[in-house]
Amino acid sequence: EQLAIEMDPEIILRRKELYIIALPPNVGQSLLDAAHEALNNSMRHAASPGSPRPRRALSMGSSARLGVRISISDDGRGFDPAKADDSRLGIRHSILQRMDNVGGHVVFDSYPGYGTRVLLSYTPASQRLKEKKAGGTGGRPVSIGKSMESRPARAVAGYAILAHLYQLLA
Repeated sequence: EQLAIEMDPEIILRRKELYIIALPPNVGQSLLDAAHEALNNSMRHAASPGSPRPRRALSMGSSARLGVRISISDDGRGFDPAKADDSRLGIRHSILQRMDNVGGHVVFDSYPGYGTRVLLSYTPASQRLKEKKAGGTGGRPVSIGKSMESRPARAVAGYAILAHLYQLLA
């Protein structure tokens, strides 16, 4: 928040679901540096000649389940992320690589003429492990009928039925 206020006192600040999460120092620094770069990019590139000054917003939220989320948005000129020049180190290195190095995620939501939103997120490793162990399938439901379509599953089921019938007859 302090960094955003120093860069542009007119940035709209929003806080959501604030939950204190202990982050490793390198993760906190990467989040801060990536957010700083996204704000810098907005300050440098969002304004169009002859257009009103773009509005900027910084939203932050944290929760025990989702971890930390930071959104930097503006209603400036926007760009096409798929056509971003490889020489744009601000996006490639300062945002994407920093977040990737600590296991974080970045989403660029932008379109020419409609502004830009950069979403930075980080879920602590302990939470990712809990979700993986609990779900085992990445949170997607699994059909029992589908699990019986494999040849080994049918063989085991057939053997179990024969063993059960043998016990009943004995």
